[in-house]
Amino acid sequence: MESFIRVLTGRLPPNTPRSKRLLSDDHSNVLIYMTGHGGDGFLKFQDAEEVSNVELADAFEQMWQKKRYLCVCAWPDDKFVGGG
Repeated sequence: MESFIRVLTGRLPPNTPRSKRLLSDDHSNVLIYMTGHGGDGFLKFQDAEEVSNVELADAFEQMWQKKRYLCVCAWPDDKFVGGG
């Protein structure tokens, strides 16, 4: 999950190839489609790593401060099994 956040925020090692970077700027519209299993306030990727809504919000704020998007749409597609 850490590498996903690093790509979003641009915090990558200098030798990272362009093909593995998010080459966006303050004129970019960014769509982030995430799929996995979810729950209240989190999304789990490949049944291994979780990302919380707080972590994603922080990443989006860092992206905004670094002028990495004009508009961002995060689309979580998860299987949430909840009671009720």
